[in-house]
Amino acid sequence: MNKHDHSHSISLVVRLIRSILALYPAEFRAAYEQDMLLTFQTRCFELRSNGDSTGLICFFLTTGFDVLGQAAREQMESVVRSPVRGRLIGSLAWMLGGLLWALLHTPIANTWLAIPVPALILLIIGLVGISTFKPSRLTSAALLITGLGLTNYLLGYLAAQMNHIDAARVLTITGIILEVGGIFVLAYSLFFKATQPQAWQSSLLLHSIVSLIDAVWQLMPLAARDVLYSPIYPVGVAILGVMVGIGWMVTGALRWRSATRRTVVIVG
Repeated sequence: MNKHDHSHSISLVVRLIRSILALYPAEFRAAYEQDMLLTFQTRCFELRSNGDSTGLICFFLTTGFDVLGQAAREQMESVVRSPVRGRLIGSLAWMLGGLLWALLHTPIANTWLAIPVPALILLIIGLVGISTFKPSRLTSAALLITGLGLTNYLLGYLAAQMNHIDAARVLTITGIILEVGGIFVLAYSLFFKATQPQAWQSSLLLHSIVSLIDAVWQLMPLAARDVLYSPIYPVGVAILGVMVGIGWMVTGALRWRSATRRTVVIVG
């Protein structure tokens, strides 16, 4: 490979790293991007000048994964430092997670839409947006319980995919109970404890009631196994699942509206 080819390959690698650096918060990029690129480019030239093509590839892969992980950490820290941004991200996560959860319970969910993992992860991220506003102890406990419930639900699905049916059943049941309990406490702490409840807090309260009905319906087979064989049961699961997804979406949209209004007031 000639010198021109070496320079071209290094330029391509540097462009890829620059693309990854775009995932960092803007303030981090402004402070460190040029130094990071210069250090990376210098190391690439050193490896290339020694004819170590394998070393260059390994360096790019390890550095790329490290930069991705650090970018995720910086974004999370940026969310914590900026409560409004955290609320916007959380709101968007609830809207997208709710949409995926609703689609999951429709007849079109026959491809990747039938996988609940993305929806559950987005809903968990949505909880982080509330935690950035210095919540009370009760709200913090509710966030933790809800997050554990969603996580158990997620682990239950993964266990089922690995044919650990008993573990999947336990995780799913505990996940449903924890999630509903957490949402109820969260709605109580945000709605009834507020002097003037906001629209999204009222929506969350209604959503908690729908989630309770959904949970009771899903857990009915524990009391009467014959329910599983009833044609009404899967229809009820689908309808309630769509309603729960819509509840997340509406609550997220109202949170977004509230956050953007607050942003305008602060800027103005």
